[in-house]
Amino acid sequence: MAMQRYEEDVLMNAPPPLKLLVRDVDDVFVIMHKGEVEPFFDLFNRKSEAIQFEVEKEENSRLPFLDVMVTRNGATLTTGVYRKGTHMDRLLDFDSCHPAEHKRSVVKTLWSRAEKVCSTGDSRREERKHFRKVFRGKVT
Repeated sequence: MAMQRYEEDVLMNAPPPLKLLVRDVDDVFVIMHKGEVEPFFDLFNRKSEAIQFEVEKEENSRLPFLDVMVTRNGATLTTGVYRKGTHMDRLLDFDSCHPAEHKRSVVKTLWSRAEKVCSTGDSRREERKHFRKVFRGKVT
């Protein structure tokens, strides 16, 4: 709630260059003109020394946000699952002593995430291919 108030205070004094603003707790995804990025985030960072935002800009028309990779193709955005470079695909071991419902839940949750996050058939197919590797133990 505090970040929402902070954001609202800043946005009341900001010019309207935003095409999209999405916030999840303390992560913010913004679509705006390139020349407006620095001045816009300077407004956020000037409001309080205790709260400072870092700006991550798209590279090669791609920008990760939480566990989603957002890709820009002209005026169209597509999404797919994003994993950090340090991600190791270590999941609950099937041979562990955990209850079977926990093991099933891992598969179900990852599958559900792919269905919800992947906006194209190609990205869904890639994610399914990744599942097969992970669950067959062939991830490098």
